[in-house]
Amino acid sequence: MAVASGTEHHETTRAGVLTRWTEIPGDVYGFLVFGLGQRDLAPRFAGAHHLVEHLVMRRVGPVATEHNAFSSSDSVVFHASGTADDVLGFLRRVGAAVRDLATVTQTEVDLERAAIMAEIGPDGVYASGDVLLPRFGPTGLGMVDIGHAALPALSTQDVLAFAASWFTTGNARLVLTTEPPADLDLGLPPGSAPGRVTQAAPLPVRTPAYVVGASDGVALSLLVGADPATRWLVADVLVEALRRHLRGARGLVYDVQLHAMRVDEDRVCWTVLTDPHDGSVDETALEAFAVVTDLAASGPDAGLLDHVRATALAEHRSVDGRVGRLLGAAELDLRGWSAAPEQALRDRIEAITGDEIAAVLRASVPSLLLCVPGRLGISEDTEARLVASGLTLHQPLATYDGMTPQEIQEDLLTDGFPGSGNGSLLRPAMSSHRGRRFSPWRKSEVLIGRHQIAVVDVGGRIRVEDVALLGRDDDGDVEVITRQGGVLFLNPANFRGAVEPWDRFVAGLPPEVVRHKSGYRGRPDEAG
Repeated sequence: MAVASGTEHHETTRAGVLTRWTEIPGDVYGFLVFGLGQRDLAPRFAGAHHLVEHLVMRRVGPVATEHNAFSSSDSVVFHASGTADDVLGFLRRVGAAVRDLATVTQTEVDLERAAIMAEIGPDGVYASGDVLLPRFGPTGLGMVDIGHAALPALSTQDVLAFAASWFTTGNARLVLTTEPPADLDLGLPPGSAPGRVTQAAPLPVRTPAYVVGASDGVALSLLVGADPATRWLVADVLVEALRRHLRGARGLVYDVQLHAMRVDEDRVCWTVLTDPHDGSVDETALEAFAVVTDLAASGPDAGLLDHVRATALAEHRSVDGRVGRLLGAAELDLRGWSAAPEQALRDRIEAITGDEIAAVLRASVPSLLLCVPGRLGISEDTEARLVASGLTLHQPLATYDGMTPQEIQEDLLTDGFPGSGNGSLLRPAMSSHRGRRFSPWRKSEVLIGRHQIAVVDVGGRIRVEDVALLGRDDDGDVEVITRQGGVLFLNPANFRGAVEPWDRFVAGLPPEVVRHKSGYRGRPDEAG
């Protein structure tokens, strides 16, 4: 057994599983962590990690001690608290359930899929396309915005192959707040960690910018480079400043939450979520942006910084804080990243200054993405004020920007192959379809070819090779997620004569990107 350098925990191995533990008084906490999260999925498997989590818990059965499981961007975690015997008993049952996943039936898959759909709600099987998908595309952290988009189409074979690759000893970490028995064996299947999708560099998005998303709230996203302790304090300062202003001073929101996700060893991506009511979206967007830029210019006032520092130190001393950092270190280790030493965290919390906080935010503001809800939109005045503040509208779909009118015409006439002879003015290779009079798309027009579609309203186009995932629900609504981080949601039946050419376009897609949402009816509040 070794004591990990610079930390306050021990490391050992039990039956092939690297185990981290430290003695903490009170109830015993135990976590079995698998290094598999949304960021590791291909679009066609979106939602698979959550489905396997549910299937494991189904096989575990009733448990007397406090326990649960959760899936996140980075991991799938099974956890319990109570006596050491109860916690280890639960974790052994989890190991047995993982080992027996090969016997899962179609009925079990269907039942747990239905349970997840009830859990995530009506919008859960559609992509949000808020700030992560436009920034990263449909890979790595961009998969967080894709959510469970492929869940309705996942087969039992998909689930079994997926679990066999990821739920192994080499891709697991055991975390305990007591020393593990020398003979502890969770019975996990042996195996090494599979190759991960390397987080791609952010897409070439011109920032700072604002985007239109599918969620109802106003969100902010920043790329932040600083040491872990500094990031922790700056994040807490930002959240506290936003809460005090948006809720305390203006009454615009109920809560502000910040989610930090590692991009690589040196950078994190922050997503700040707010929940304004419908009538305060515009003001929330403007005021939230102002809070960020004011902090970047001047830093926090002394009272705010003192409060955040005291809160961070209290959290650092607490049992929950120690347990949370132990769990977080295991998640990082599964990805080959290191956690900050405890003493370094404490020292940095005590020493950081307001000027240093401002400097971190000044370096991050150029990467800012502000997301406003597409269901409500924002006023022209708000758009003008955002533009005047230096934000541009980012359109995640591929567009015809930079092309002359003649080049655009040739592209549309030839289905994206100018000079090929594949179409002309008399016989265009793409057909034009206007929205039906009483449909939500009555003022819109799409052009459809075998190789691409064009959406006239936004000047966007989607080629066959751009499609990362496409799914049709039982109402005929189709969601298309593109490799540029865009999401198109429409129903071909709402456009005159569009169904047959649309079906021909879909038939030309690689089979693995088509994951229909059969058994699931349309998304609420379809945009028009």
